[in-house]
Amino acid sequence: MPTAARVRWAWAWAWAWLWLLLGLVGTPARAEPPPALLQLGPQVSAQAVWQALRVRTGLPDDTRLAALPDDPAGWRAAPATQGNLGPQPRPVALQLDWVVAPGGGGAWMLEIDYPSLDHVELALEGTDGQRHTWTLGDHHRYSQRAVASRAFAVPLLLQEGQRYRLTGVVRTTGSMILPIRLERPEAFWLQESREQLLQGSLGGALFCLLVYALSQGRALREATHVWYSLNVLGTAVFFFSYQGLGVQHLWGEVDWASQKLTLLAGLMGLGSAFMYVDAVLELRQRSPWLSRCMRGLAAVLLATLSLFALGLLDYRGAHVVNVLLSPAPLLLALPTAWRLARAGDAAARYLLVGWAVFGACAMCFTLLHRGLLPMGFWTGHAFQFGTLVELMTWMMMLATRTQASKTAGELAARERDLLATIAHTDALTGLLNRRGLQATAEPLLAHCDAGQAYAVFLIDLDHFKPINDQHGHDAGDAVLLALGQRLKASVRSQDVVARLGGDEFVVLAGPLASEADAAAVAHKLLQTVAQPFEVNGLSLALGMTVGYALAPQDSTALAELLKRADAAMYGGKLAGRGGAQRHTAGPAAPAAVPP
Repeated sequence: MPTAARVRWAWAWAWAWLWLLLGLVGTPARAEPPPALLQLGPQVSAQAVWQALRVRTGLPDDTRLAALPDDPAGWRAAPATQGNLGPQPRPVALQLDWVVAPGGGGAWMLEIDYPSLDHVELALEGTDGQRHTWTLGDHHRYSQRAVASRAFAVPLLLQEGQRYRLTGVVRTTGSMILPIRLERPEAFWLQESREQLLQGSLGGALFCLLVYALSQGRALREATHVWYSLNVLGTAVFFFSYQGLGVQHLWGEVDWASQKLTLLAGLMGLGSAFMYVDAVLELRQRSPWLSRCMRGLAAVLLATLSLFALGLLDYRGAHVVNVLLSPAPLLLALPTAWRLARAGDAAARYLLVGWAVFGACAMCFTLLHRGLLPMGFWTGHAFQFGTLVELMTWMMMLATRTQASKTAGELAARERDLLATIAHTDALTGLLNRRGLQATAEPLLAHCDAGQAYAVFLIDLDHFKPINDQHGHDAGDAVLLALGQRLKASVRSQDVVARLGGDEFVVLAGPLASEADAAAVAHKLLQTVAQPFEVNGLSLALGMTVGYALAPQDSTALAELLKRADAAMYGGKLAGRGGAQRHTAGPAAPAAVPP
């Protein structure tokens, strides 16, 4: 797809998302009959409670429960989207009437299971004239709650046959989600424990992802793992706070954390998502302009986070930035990810799968907060489930990248070893060449002593030139190859056999206990040419002359030992060939070893 077409396509998606975020509103209010009086029996469903609820919107910002207007014309039935009034920038008043039916008396719990509400005032009046009031909300201290729970709840003691009216005022800077339930205490605590278990399981999964990312990031030292870790951390803190567990189990009485940490964590998670996508798709190399855009938006989120944390930006402004930029990583990088996935990139395919699930769940979250979906288990947790799936696919992307890096490293190591082998190996015989001999011998010679001596044998073939002249170089090469194999077979596995070039070979043998051991090795080397070489039906005889020097007696430097072994070998040539001699310092003749 051409670049211009990809850009137009991305902008089309962006405008569609903005239309959804900014243009959708709740359905127009319809004239509905007054709700029927709720009959509170032994049990009552959340749907029945919602259908009996009346609401009043558009109240002044400073509205309090004690100053609610008495005008009955302002009340209307709750909308059809159960537990959800959508965006409400101003306070909302609630009114719920019920009569306690036979079997319905006793202890009850009134619950509003949405921990992100800022301020909730409730008052309960019965026909017996008693009145009870409560103040709840995450802008109030946790220790002042009537019930120490994650959700907002108050205990009720109801008398059979009496009629009660619940009145409330709710304010929040986010969406007015009000999943109101009347439950028996045992049902309330059972539901509360199930939610705690669910959130603990999801939090445990996020903790495992965080530990994986941090350990891999430390081992591999890749920035991608850092951005992933920050995203997981921001996501975990966001949901921990959003679901009411933070104020219940961690920061409790810290007002700053209760009021700001949810949005701060969301901003951090979104900002790190921009950086993660930029790094994992390698946008700096593939699309520099897109990479700059991603990093620029991450910087905007960092600035928003800082201003909100310092109190220089209010909640609504920071929330608008977070909502507007939340789809941007997906929309901006989707064309690139799609192109890479079609080209067979496994990491990009994981990214698309994660985005597909996350996009559907994020759409559900958006519709919920616009008041277009009822509040229920799946709609209330869809965004959390989708985010976890996305993070798991992102983890699989990191694993794929790690495996690819490992494979590339192994390939590079094999290529490096191959090049080193080629550089240190004789192409004809497969033995070490001069460079390979030097690299192998020098560490051994540097640590030798009189009790653990090494011998350097320099071998020069006798009567080899006639083989090349009479039978060709192919025959000569075959003889050299066969001789190299015989030499390796005649010495120990730790001894070194090398070919310097032409018909010159070197054997480094050791450690040796005495000079007699060196003479024995020289005798074995001479025996390697005792039998003729069979080449293409020809029987070719060959001889050799060997000169050798000992380390550390003669020297510990390979070059010096080769020089002395060469002198001994040359002396052997002059003495009649076919033998082995050791270098001796001074005018005396070299010591000879019989063939």
